[in-house]
Order: sequence, then C-alpha cells, then structure tokens
Amino acid sequence: MKLYYYATTLFALIIGLGIFILISIPALLLTYFIVWLCSFAFSYSFSSWSTHLVIWAISAVWTIGALNTKEGGELAATVITGKR
Repeated sequence: MKLYYYATTLFALIIGLGIFILISIPALLLTYFIVWLCSFAFSYSFSSWSTHLVIWAISAVWTIGALNTKEGGELAATVITGKR
C-alpha cells in the first residue's frame, strides 16, 4: 500500500512539473530573446550551463509571479476545474 502511495505521488509530481514547464514556455522564450538581445551589448556565454540555469530560474519565477495575479489565478482555476 505504501508503494502505491509513493508511485501515485511521484506520478502526480511529474504531471504537475510537466504542466508547469508547458505554462513556462512563453516566459522562457521571451527571457532567452531578451538575453540574446543583451548579448550584443554584454558578453554572455550561451555555452555555459550556468547561463541556462539562470534563464530557467528567472522564467520560473516570472511564471510563478504571473500566476500569483488575479488574472493568473482565474486562468489557473479555469484550467484546473475545466469550468468557465
């Protein structure tokens, strides 16, 4: 019974992270675009893993901040419940 609990918890976590990643794609693309534009003025190394880690972290924080607004909360509730 305990194995079933851990398996379902892990499955729910994977699904939740997958949904969060899908929601974060617009913020991620826009962040990469902004950093790419800034790379003309500053020296950014896109071959470094730390650059990509920082971009992903900024995008995740941006997505969480966007979901923490009134409109984001309403959108999340609509997606979760399926009701308008």
